[in-house]
Amino acid sequence: MARFSLPTLRFSGSSMADHPQACPKEPAQWLRSRPWLAAVLAAVVVLALGLGVTVALWHNAQRQVAQKLATEFQGWADKVAYSIAYRLNSHVQILRGVIGLFDASETVSREEFRLYFSALNLAEHYPGIQGIGFSVFVPAEQKAAHIAAVRAEGFADYSIRPDGERSFYTAVLYLEPFSGRNLRAFGFDMSPEPVRWAAAARARDNGEAALSGKVILQQETGVDVQAGCVLFMPVYRSGMAHEDREQRRASLLGWVYSPLRMHDLMSSVLRTVEFDELRTVLNVTLYDGEQRLPETLLFTLQPVAATAQARFQMMQQLRFGGHPWTMVVSSTAAFEARAQDTEALLIAVGGGLVSLLLAVLSGLLILNHRRTIASLRRTAELLTAREQAEQESARRENLLRKIIEILPVGLWIADKDGKLISANPVGRHIWGAQPQVGPASYGVFKARRLPSGEPIGADDWALLHTVREGVTVVDEMLEIETFDGQKRIILNYTAPVFDEQGALQAAIVVNHDISERKRAEAALHFTQAVVDRMSDAAFRALPNGRLVYANAAACQMLGYTLDELLALSIQDIIPDYDAGGLPARWHELRQVRTLRIESQHRCKDGTMIPVEIHLDYMGFEGEEYACALVHDISERLRIEAILREQVMRDPLTGLFNRRYLDETLPRELVRCQRSTEPLTVAMLDLDHFKDFNDSYGHEAGDAALRAIGDLLQQSLRASDIACRYGGEELTLILPGAPLIDAWPRMEALRHAVADLQLRDRSGALPAITVSIGLAEATADIDTAAILLARADAALYQAKQQGRNRVVCAEI
Repeated sequence: MARFSLPTLRFSGSSMADHPQACPKEPAQWLRSRPWLAAVLAAVVVLALGLGVTVALWHNAQRQVAQKLATEFQGWADKVAYSIAYRLNSHVQILRGVIGLFDASETVSREEFRLYFSALNLAEHYPGIQGIGFSVFVPAEQKAAHIAAVRAEGFADYSIRPDGERSFYTAVLYLEPFSGRNLRAFGFDMSPEPVRWAAAARARDNGEAALSGKVILQQETGVDVQAGCVLFMPVYRSGMAHEDREQRRASLLGWVYSPLRMHDLMSSVLRTVEFDELRTVLNVTLYDGEQRLPETLLFTLQPVAATAQARFQMMQQLRFGGHPWTMVVSSTAAFEARAQDTEALLIAVGGGLVSLLLAVLSGLLILNHRRTIASLRRTAELLTAREQAEQESARRENLLRKIIEILPVGLWIADKDGKLISANPVGRHIWGAQPQVGPASYGVFKARRLPSGEPIGADDWALLHTVREGVTVVDEMLEIETFDGQKRIILNYTAPVFDEQGALQAAIVVNHDISERKRAEAALHFTQAVVDRMSDAAFRALPNGRLVYANAAACQMLGYTLDELLALSIQDIIPDYDAGGLPARWHELRQVRTLRIESQHRCKDGTMIPVEIHLDYMGFEGEEYACALVHDISERLRIEAILREQVMRDPLTGLFNRRYLDETLPRELVRCQRSTEPLTVAMLDLDHFKDFNDSYGHEAGDAALRAIGDLLQQSLRASDIACRYGGEELTLILPGAPLIDAWPRMEALRHAVADLQLRDRSGALPAITVSIGLAEATADIDTAAILLARADAALYQAKQQGRNRVVCAEI
């Protein structure tokens, strides 16, 4: 068997490449003709790079300066925060010392308090402290005695301020230094003032230091008024427990406190962190609480507006004594001016000059280099033009050859006489070989046309018609017998190839092997036939609910013709799938891929059929489908209902059994209590039924029970539920019936039982009576067992009272 290679294909015709004078110059060639422009561009690039490096170095220097300033700023801010916390803790330690004075003795006199304060020497050791005071807790009934005792010390005008009757008072008793503006606080009661009292109460209940919110101190005289706050520590009576809040309130003696004028306090605090230098570096502002508002401003070193646009700013929450302060630290203009670094300026100026010098030098070098190589390039271009043209032609030919080799269809090439001269790998695979044949030996190929099955003769091949007549043949379906004995189904295409003058040069044949597709179609047809003959209904639907397939069983089940059924949607067949239900079901099916559900299908005549549906998700050719097998479960549900009825019913009386009672009564109790509907339960017992059985036999007893069961089913309301509780005991559930309505109904039932004409196979039987106990569900009954127990207790009373009566349980 001979093998052939692809023929060499050449392309005729002219192009712009054959006429260089017709082509515009390329950008690179245009630049080469102007060497001075390339030199300028090189100089600009070098200058841009130099300036870029200079800018980067300048930015780096500026960033280092900024980082250094930021570190210094953070250090100042940390110093301030630490100093504030340290000073406030010092105040607390001083107050703890005063508390120790009170703990050391049962009473502390004014003179002892003064001497202790003098010994502390606060002006020297703790500058900025306004003083220390003691506010005593005075119950209302002790107010008069307290005022009299203080006046007896020589303070004839002493009184508790402000005036008014209160359940208790917190009068400032001691305050050192006891002079100047401090005298204004003597006798002041802080309890009516909410800000001070909130802190004092917090200190009392927690046993810890408590800081008040912003206040105006009693010491203020109207001149140089400052914002202030008060630091409290509780003092408890010596020897009394104060472990919890109740003990602390019971043992409270009063409070030691320190009034803080914020400007004086902060001035003394900031002096500990180089105050003069600090003022030039930053502004410190304190606010009461967590909001920065003008009314909450406690202290500011400089006007707030002066540092509103500060480059460096830090806000920190300070919490002391259970109360928050907001500290804002901002940089000043003098501090930010230090960011103008001399080193960064030198980098910028020097880098710019060096970049300019390098740009000029590089431009001159590039200009000389361009002029030197320009002449060499023109010579090289002339020498390589022909070689490039030949390489391009070979490249195109090789590309075409590779494309033909990798085509997914069989490609045959014949010369103008019809002789097969080449084939690609797929073409040789389809036929099993590539024989070297001419028009006279086409008989070696065996095929027949489809669907007619007509065999193709040696002179009847489409390729021969193309070569002889110049015609194109499209979509010719053939069943061929290959040279290795296989049968394939192909689509055959033939087309002529003409030269520029219209003369036939060659012909091509394209074979598309569709054997697998045809086998798949046949399998699909077989599967379709199987599904069409299934006894269960089968559907296929799109996500929008439109039906695209239904088998014969589906049409028979629902009573539609196939055309009628395919004009419907899922919502027409399954009423449960409203506008929102179908998308939700589709989403679930996409997730789990298969579902089993029970629903109802609506038939053409409007009847509903219970069905079991097996759903499967399927994607095919870009479409989503829900494939459903539907089985009619009417008979199964009917049998289940019969079995369920047998499980729930007592076979002798036809009434519901004890199991049904145990399931139903709790449910009815919950329902009636939720809807506030009355509910009554009756317990019935046949009087002397054991004696009746012993005298007349069990058959007579069964006849009596059947008769009473029939009576109950005929006389009760549809909503009432009658159950056989066990033996001769019966239970009635009466929803919606209060006790006042249930009693006459049970009386009527009792008479109806007594009037029954009982009979068995031996003849007439004596009458039988019934005792009935009634109980109504009340608010205190929360279980069915309690309700049944009350009804059973009422039944027991009916028996005790002589039987054949109705007794109601006491509510």
